[in-house]
Amino acid sequence: MNTTSAFKKSVGLFTAAVGLVACSQAAAEVVYDNSSSYLGNFSDLGNGTIGDQVTLGGSSRVITEFKFEYYLSFAISGNEKGALKFYANDGANGLPSSLLYDSGAFGLSSGFHTVTAENLSTTVGNSFTWAVSFSGLEGSEKAGLLFYDAPSVGSSFDDFWANTSGSWQLMNTAGLKDNFAAQITAVPEPTTFALLGTGLVGLGLAAYRRRQS
Repeated sequence: MNTTSAFKKSVGLFTAAVGLVACSQAAAEVVYDNSSSYLGNFSDLGNGTIGDQVTLGGSSRVITEFKFEYYLSFAISGNEKGALKFYANDGANGLPSSLLYDSGAFGLSSGFHTVTAENLSTTVGNSFTWAVSFSGLEGSEKAGLLFYDAPSVGSSFDDFWANTSGSWQLMNTAGLKDNFAAQITAVPEPTTFALLGTGLVGLGLAAYRRRQS
């Protein structure tokens, strides 16, 4: 079975939203961004879970917003679904294992689409795997994640994880860098804010005492 299929698309939709993310939350930062250069292919493995292990940039690790792109063929039955998931790579030999986030199933539409998961509060490590589980594909129906390269923030291995038969395995397409389109926005962990607040209070008290002395 081929692991990729090639399609043309309009690249304007995904990239147009990039500049809006950081403005909506003062403390938020884009910690991974692979949304600029579509390679003309998408993963094509049928039903199952496919994902990309990424390493984040910046310092924030509480994900608040996650965007990704998918493709679904046009002749469909209407029961095709996806589910966005985050995994820690804490299994044997670095396999995805502990489930950190599961969006639950959502309906898929024909064509190229950007999915935005908002109002999240999921803490991840410096590196983790994001994945999409596809279900309801029948006959000639095709669905998958779009290959983009290269990330402008963060980094990604040039292969991807696939679980189509109950176990994870690494996949690689000859001559193609297997990095999926995604953009991740995060904020610092709450403890960072608490420590910062404590430090500011301490500085204020010190300044007050100096003025009284």
